[in-house]
Parts: sequence; C-alpha cells; structure tokens
Amino acid sequence: MMQCPECGQMISERATVCPRCGRPSPFTPGSYYYQQSLYPAQDPIQPEPKKGNSVWVIVLSFIVGILIVVAAILIFMMVSKKSGDASNKASTSQVANMPSKPKIDITRNGSYHLTGTVAGQKCTMDITVSGKDVYGSYYYNKYGSPLNLTGFISGHSMYLYESDFYGSTGSLTGRIKEGRFRGKHLNYSTMNETSFYFKAR
Repeated sequence: MMQCPECGQMISERATVCPRCGRPSPFTPGSYYYQQSLYPAQDPIQPEPKKGNSVWVIVLSFIVGILIVVAAILIFMMVSKKSGDASNKASTSQVANMPSKPKIDITRNGSYHLTGTVAGQKCTMDITVSGKDVYGSYYYNKYGSPLNLTGFISGHSMYLYESDFYGSTGSLTGRIKEGRFRGKHLNYSTMNETSFYFKAR
C-alpha cells in the first residue's frame, strides 16, 4: 500500500490509477516512480585517494631534508677551514715577524760568557776580545779552579793558551762559528788531545 500523491488515498501498489481521484499510480510502468523503484538512486562512487602520491611526497620530503642537513654541514666545515687557515697564517706571520735573537760573534771586541765541555767534562769560560788579542779564564765546573787564558784570533780560528800558578798547562785551538768555539784541547803534561765545545750565552 502507498498513499496517492494527489489526494492522499491509500492505494495498492498494483493499482494503475487512484480509485478516488483517478490519478495514475506512481507505479505505473514507464513512470518516474516506477523507474525509481526498479533502479533506486545510488550515491555516486567517490574515488579513493591515491596512496602512492602521499608516499612519494613523504619520500621526497625526507630526501630534501637530508640534502639540507648535508649542505649545512659542508658550509660549516668550509667556513671553519677558512677561519682556521686565516688564524694559522696570522700566527705564522707573527712568528716570522718576531725579531730573531741576534747571533753572537765572538770575533768582535767585547766580553763573552761561554759554557761547554772539555773531554766530556762541563766547563765555563769568560773571555775578552780586544782587536785580535784574547784573554780571560775558564774552569772545570767539577773543580772550580780557574785557568788563565791568553791568545789571539786569526780569521775564524782562535788559539788560546792556558796556564796556572806554575806555568803553561795546555792549549785550546779551534774554529769560531755563530758564537760557537769548537776544536781540540792539548794537555801539556800528558800530551793527550781531546775535543772541546763552547757556546756563547
């Protein structure tokens, strides 16, 4: 049973017209209502969102993030290296510009203090150069008794003769170079020759 849309009379679904008002039944073959009853309206099918696109967006976002981080690290390393190179150059130039300690030339007039060894024993020497003449003294640190020195300079060589209260005891003959005096010591009592080395301080 259904209600007639015209007069409201209840009529059978098999009736072709309304018995009260004569309106054709909505369920008459070929009518709109009949077609709707046979083919009810359906909601349009909504397309499902494509999952593949969202996955690609996530992957691309991740890759872009990694590239940004790597680029930031590389830029930081380059800046750090440049600043380090600049500081190294600055320190190197400062060291290069520092005044070097003047080398002592004991062939020139003046008094000099030298330390070194004779035959492996530590010694201390004090000499004065006046022109070509040299005089002074030296002593073995172990004993402390000074021995007098007299001699001369010839070119880059120095010849010194040592003596004590009793007379000549030996000689020191060697080369002079950049404040260093190196050569051979001759002991007159034993005639033994040993090496010596002194450096001006």
